[in-house]
Amino acid sequence: MFRSTALMAAAAAVVALAAMAVSAAAGAADATTNPDELAGGKVPLRVLIDNSKLRVSLLTFPQGYVRTESFARRSDQLIVYLDDAQLGSLADPAVPPSTELEEAGKPVVCRLTTEDCGPVDPAGVAPAEGADPSGSVSWRPQGAYAAPLRVEKGYRAIYIEFKHGTLTAPDPAAAKLPYEPAAGGGGPARVLIDNDVMRATLITFPQDFVRAGNLRRHYDTLIVYVDEGKLIGVGPPQPQYAEVQRFSHHPPGPPVCDPIKDCDSVGPDGNWSRGPHPSGTVAWHPKDGYVGALRAAQTYRAVYVELK
Repeated sequence: MFRSTALMAAAAAVVALAAMAVSAAAGAADATTNPDELAGGKVPLRVLIDNSKLRVSLLTFPQGYVRTESFARRSDQLIVYLDDAQLGSLADPAVPPSTELEEAGKPVVCRLTTEDCGPVDPAGVAPAEGADPSGSVSWRPQGAYAAPLRVEKGYRAIYIEFKHGTLTAPDPAAAKLPYEPAAGGGGPARVLIDNDVMRATLITFPQDFVRAGNLRRHYDTLIVYVDEGKLIGVGPPQPQYAEVQRFSHHPPGPPVCDPIKDCDSVGPDGNWSRGPHPSGTVAWHPKDGYVGALRAAQTYRAVYVELK
């Protein structure tokens, strides 16, 4: 009986391994045949944060890359351009050319979350066709048409996919603190996109700008560092708050982010960012979490994405 059971278990293990191999092969095939870059296998891709609200990926598009097929986007997405990009369009015989392009230099007004919007450049206007300057953002809803394209100038971009989760992770220790008056503590800001799902604000922090502390956040917030940011703490540490506790105990190496709680800060290499935050670093801070006092040691730009 024991021997028979062992043989059956071994056979089941072989079948399971075979199924895993088939599944892995199917996944690899999907990655190479799916024209969506977020499926993997097309361009260098690194997932930086993946929780119940967002999946945040860094994609690097090399010069000369060509997307030969169109596809429908798999999720609501906000794209943040870290570098200046230059894109060329390719004809799609199945779809007529768009006649609804924003006029370059004119303000962009994003209306419906179900419609494409952008790119919106750091000045809040539409850039020249095919140009996506560093600090620009684009809103792409689930199911929207993604056209064939050619990358004329290589660039990096942060793709934020919205999961529309409802879990919250308030910090009880911060519950009695007043809300921060503005995202980023009032640094020079420009709202680039504001819709029913989120608000994307580009903030330019001048050198020696001080963000006030002992406050709490209005919204779940993802911060994307467009430029390198070097921040210095102001005042005594506040170890009673969850954000401070988690940041203080980050071990070196890849991060392990809670599905909803604070996750600060993940560098573009996929490891915790403990010193100056390089361009492409992202940080997740939940609603009603602690906001500490910081000073900007150098001028930098960051996009604050607040979830509604």
